[in-house]
Amino acid sequence: MSEKLTLPLLLPGPPPSKPIFQNPRPQPPSSPLPPVLQELLLRHSTTSQRLKPTPNSTTETLNSQSPVMLRKKRLGRSVDDNRGKPWIDNISDTGKEALISLTNHDCNNAFDVLDSYKDQFEDGDLIGIIKALGFHRRADMALDVFNWMRNQENYRFDGPEIPIIIRTLGREGHVSAANSLFHSLREDGYPMDVYAYTSIISACARNHKYRQALSLFRSMEDEGCRPTLITYNVMLDVYGKMGMPWNRIFSLFESMRNDGVSPDSYSYNTLISACRRGSLYQEARDIFRQMKAVGCPPDKVTYNTLLDVYGKSRRHKEALDVLREMEVNGFPPTIVTYNSLVSAYCRDGLFEEH
Repeated sequence: MSEKLTLPLLLPGPPPSKPIFQNPRPQPPSSPLPPVLQELLLRHSTTSQRLKPTPNSTTETLNSQSPVMLRKKRLGRSVDDNRGKPWIDNISDTGKEALISLTNHDCNNAFDVLDSYKDQFEDGDLIGIIKALGFHRRADMALDVFNWMRNQENYRFDGPEIPIIIRTLGREGHVSAANSLFHSLREDGYPMDVYAYTSIISACARNHKYRQALSLFRSMEDEGCRPTLITYNVMLDVYGKMGMPWNRIFSLFESMRNDGVSPDSYSYNTLISACRRGSLYQEARDIFRQMKAVGCPPDKVTYNTLLDVYGKSRRHKEALDVLREMEVNGFPPTIVTYNSLVSAYCRDGLFEEH
């Protein structure tokens, strides 16, 4: 009698597991990217492949170098040994002693310190002390020094003292003190020149007091004080920040040229930036062309700002043309370039429209 053998049921084993992300293939987006972003991504990918190090050569070379050697050497003020230090070479030894005493934490009364050196100061010492105190972010002490000078008999402010102290106060955000000092000096009969006006206007603009800056600019013009290039540049920026209509901004620019003041790259960049509001791409394009026509070369700020205007205006072809010109002229796209374009497309919902 034959016996039937019951064999266990053999199930096939599970297939060998694979890494979840093994050789992932990029999935196409739900909607095609706009042409400008496609161009940016393509160039970024090409650059990344070109710069990708090989395991045995480039990587070993980079690892063998110190971070200092890898850092690109920069020219200009960055390699100046005196960069970041107060310029006090023109201060006498007495002035330096007074400055040390004023910056001492135990100093509670600047007038007492200055009185002790009153007959020993040399020309330029007090101005140098105010500048140095501004460098050390001691605007309050700098104002005390200025007021001490103001209280001295027969002392007249006939140099850069007023613009310097106003600029020092503005940089530290003491715009109310700067305004009070400016109006007090004017009431006392001190003539306010273009440099004093520019300093107070810049202080107001820096601290977002645009209406005060505008009022001071009008007073300056009423007194027959001709603005400088810096004054006009500050006011162009103020007009843009206040959201002035384009015709008023451009009218100020025309007044600048009619006064014989030649605009610089900052002037043109500020105008192009003002075109962001309202997506004035045609006006931005005209300013860009005018800038090049007068021999003022665009810089990376110019290109990035113009790209932002074109992005907000949904002018894809023009933006791509600017991007190409930007690279031809030696300004490769930066993170600012990518961010301005991507944010503009996302904000305007152009990803869904292409």
